[in-house]
Amino acid sequence: MHPVAALQTEYSLWTRDVEAELLPLLRKLGIGFVPCSPLGHGFLTGEIRSPEQLADNDWRKTNPRFTGENFRRNLRIVDDLPMPPEGINGAGILIVIP
Repeated sequence: MHPVAALQTEYSLWTRDVEAELLPLLRKLGIGFVPCSPLGHGFLTGEIRSPEQLADNDWRKTNPRFTGENFRRNLRIVDDLPMPPEGINGAGILIVIP
């Protein structure tokens, strides 16, 4: 058996629940943390403006964040986020968000 070296789970502006208990525990145990989907599975980039942009077999089409009123509500939140200067995308966005 090998010790756990790192744990990967979602961590973004949408999903920050790891901050309360998980991150302190990992720190205490000396286990690394690898954030997954820091841009909310692409949504927080501002590029997804409609569920129709997603392929029919895209799992996000059935995720509550990407459907119905939740999609519209989340889109309003994304519209309020500061966006990076032209030419910066992907992980560069994380640097811009205060």
